[in-house]
Amino acid sequence: MQLNQERDAQYILVYQLFGDLYVFLNDQLKQKKLDLLEKFFAYLQKNDYKLSRIQASELFETIKRNFELQFYNKYTPQIVEEIQNQQCDLEQQFLESDDKEFIINYIIDQKNVINNHVDKKLDELTIRLEEDFQFELAEQYQELIEKLKKNAHLLKEYLVPNLNVEEYFENPQQDLERKLFGIVVCFLQGSNSRDINLINKKYKFIFYQGEKVKVEFHLNNLQNPEIKLLDVFVEELIEILNQKKNIKIQLNFNLFKMQEQLFKKKIEMQGCQTSCGFCNRKCDLQQEHQSNHECQNGHFLIVNLEKQKQQYSCDDDFFFLRRVENFEWDFDPKQNIDQKKQLKDKLIKIWQEYGQDICNKLQKSYQNIQQLNHNRVHYIFILDSSESMNKDWTDIKKGVREFIKKIKEKDQVENKEFWISLILFNKEQTTLINSKRARDIKTKFKMNFLGGGTNFGKPIKKAINLVKKDNTSDLFLILFYTDGKAAIPEQELKKMQNLEEEKRKKIHLIACTHDSNTQNKVLNNMVKYFSDHIKQAEIFTFSSANVLIGFWSVVINFRLNR
Repeated sequence: MQLNQERDAQYILVYQLFGDLYVFLNDQLKQKKLDLLEKFFAYLQKNDYKLSRIQASELFETIKRNFELQFYNKYTPQIVEEIQNQQCDLEQQFLESDDKEFIINYIIDQKNVINNHVDKKLDELTIRLEEDFQFELAEQYQELIEKLKKNAHLLKEYLVPNLNVEEYFENPQQDLERKLFGIVVCFLQGSNSRDINLINKKYKFIFYQGEKVKVEFHLNNLQNPEIKLLDVFVEELIEILNQKKNIKIQLNFNLFKMQEQLFKKKIEMQGCQTSCGFCNRKCDLQQEHQSNHECQNGHFLIVNLEKQKQQYSCDDDFFFLRRVENFEWDFDPKQNIDQKKQLKDKLIKIWQEYGQDICNKLQKSYQNIQQLNHNRVHYIFILDSSESMNKDWTDIKKGVREFIKKIKEKDQVENKEFWISLILFNKEQTTLINSKRARDIKTKFKMNFLGGGTNFGKPIKKAINLVKKDNTSDLFLILFYTDGKAAIPEQELKKMQNLEEEKRKKIHLIACTHDSNTQNKVLNNMVKYFSDHIKQAEIFTFSSANVLIGFWSVVINFRLNR
């Protein structure tokens, strides 16, 4: 669809360009036919008077035509540069704007806002360039007319009337009419021709006038450059110059041949026309990019999913987006921490002020989120250490120890107020780290494998009690790993409802298991129960413990660097 639209736009562009050109050339051709016919009859009649007037007109039209061509060629690079310097500046405007209508439309339909803005900006540029160069063309044209007039009047002042061409020259020669034409043209240009030495001595004074002004013009493609009667030729030229002085020369912007440049710039400024299915943010790569789509300036808050996602932007919510298969987007953040914070703060502010309006227009449910301080995080690791988990234990143990070490170092250096709990379970639960400040945890601690059967009730109960007693943390991030081979802990899950709503809104559960357990009903039902009563709960499956550790590393690093 996008390629068809681009093709149709190109067809329209070509039609407009060549349609105008056809009309222009057709009019020119009709006039040329009339002029040639008039000249033909003048030659047949040997009407030197009329031929001299025609020759003056042809000289002026050639000067004018070449002047215009030189003008368009001279200023084309400047116009190209003006076009190339155009940028779509809406992103910075979005970050700084307080315009409610603009902000809402930019979030709801960024693509069309940008496309309309680019169209308007390039239209305004074209209008401004037309006005600027119309003025420049008219000014230079009038300057040309005035200089030509001055030299023509100077020539007329010293002319001897009613002289034949032969009388101007010392000796009879061939092509005297052409030679006289060349001498006159040099005079009009403010210089002297080398052929002036051929002029009869008593008439040389006519062409040796020191008051001439320099005029630069070209006579490319001038046919039959000759003069029959010099006095008639000069009088006609002066009359033409007087007439043209009062006629405004019109700029033909199409002759700059900028249509293709403007079209390319439009495509470049509008960029890729694909928008993120989660947040409506437009891909900001070029239209014909070969890589996955990206939002290099960061994603918006998620608006096209259930309302509990609305506090996240797409590049925040790693845990959800990782499940999306065959989605041609690169969600890795491209901004530095300060840039991302600036955007996130702006988005939170927007959502608090206009979130209801945005959701109404999108026909989505709205949740009035508050800007939470996620610096104080309580990391709660719940690890299944029953017999069926034996083969993965070494990798899990190594990975979790590294995480705890990294969280501790961050807390020590930046005083982040991180807390850690570590629970192992089989039929019982063993608490190795019981709600301790991360910076105070010992570097070395044992994580012996337990073996035996599995009971979800006791570790869930312990986690609920940890949350209940912790009144300082802003987020409880529960990282839960199991194969799901146990009964659902109904009593303990019901007790979770007794937690204060404010506490439950701070709990985020990330449950992980092996790919082979995707259809495990107990695990899926348990996560669904959590999802219905806490801030967020997700379940992920992995092919190996190493892949799981890699995923947890992404989640933890993201939290540490907020």
